[in-house]
Amino acid sequence: QSARIPVVSNVDATPRTDPEEIRDALGKQMTTGVLWEQSVHAMMGQGVEAFVEVGPSRVLTGLIRRTGAAARLLNVEDMASLDGSVAERRGHGVPRGNAGGAQVDDRRANLRDRSGMPLS
Repeated sequence: QSARIPVVSNVDATPRTDPEEIRDALGKQMTTGVLWEQSVHAMMGQGVEAFVEVGPSRVLTGLIRRTGAAARLLNVEDMASLDGSVAERRGHGVPRGNAGGAQVDDRRANLRDRSGMPLS
């Protein structure tokens, strides 16, 4: 089944929806260099306005910041940071329902894609 949201491959900054192409690109990503900056700009060209990094680190957020991308950068590592990220997103005018293709509905991190389908 094709991906509902295009997956941007870091090996060539190309959005893909075909499962075989996604798997092939992921394999190449493990063994070749990546085009991080081009991938970030490709996602922004597809309409991504915000990036949400999930996990205890802020490495990817920092790398995105270094590209000069004019995007909202959020980090979620626990309930407190989820609350802060949701509050920041609402306070800075990022449209509710658009966080890089993911929708944050409530404090319990009920993440959904643009069509409203659960991501988990």
